[in-house]
Amino acid sequence: MNNRPPLNNPPDDPPTIRQRRTVSAAGQFNLDPVPPANFHVRPANTAARFNPDINPPVRQIPVDVRQAVPPHIDPPVNPAPRDDIHRTDADIDRNAITIINSTKAQIRDRDCLLPDGSNYPTWQDFICERIRDAINRPNFFDTENHNPTFERIARSILLHSLHESMRRHMSRLATAQAMFIDLRARFHTISRAAQMNAFNNLPSWIS
Repeated sequence: MNNRPPLNNPPDDPPTIRQRRTVSAAGQFNLDPVPPANFHVRPANTAARFNPDINPPVRQIPVDVRQAVPPHIDPPVNPAPRDDIHRTDADIDRNAITIINSTKAQIRDRDCLLPDGSNYPTWQDFICERIRDAINRPNFFDTENHNPTFERIARSILLHSLHESMRRHMSRLATAQAMFIDLRARFHTISRAAQMNAFNNLPSWIS
């Protein structure tokens, strides 16, 4: 029976013995073996003694308590810009209502356009001035408008400056510019206004 170890598993090297040189009383040099270091190993079943000065207590945090995310990790929040395009709808509505109510308070009954259009030139200057104060657009009725807020303000002010008998018909038009063009076509001259007034009163004469 072959008791030799396999070739791929060579025998382990003999342990190295540390030696130290000593000198005897006769002056001879000797090599004495160095005893192995004897480290104290605490048994595994020995409980460790707690020293609060060396091992301070660790505060235990419940697992179910969610830690707050540090500020530098929070996703950035973009504040709403304060320009006219990206302003919030609530701010736009509040500003529009404030402008409309403030301008309406400046319109008295004598400033409204009469049904016969006899005060049309005075009314035209008055309403254009009110629109310029409200939205800072002196030529608002002569140019195309793409701002819904300006349209809302101008439409409300224009309807409020008309006689009550004219508001229902004018409110059917789509834009404030269409209302102004329709009124200008009716009452551009006093003679035209007089003709319209006579035509409106014709049924009362016949009856």
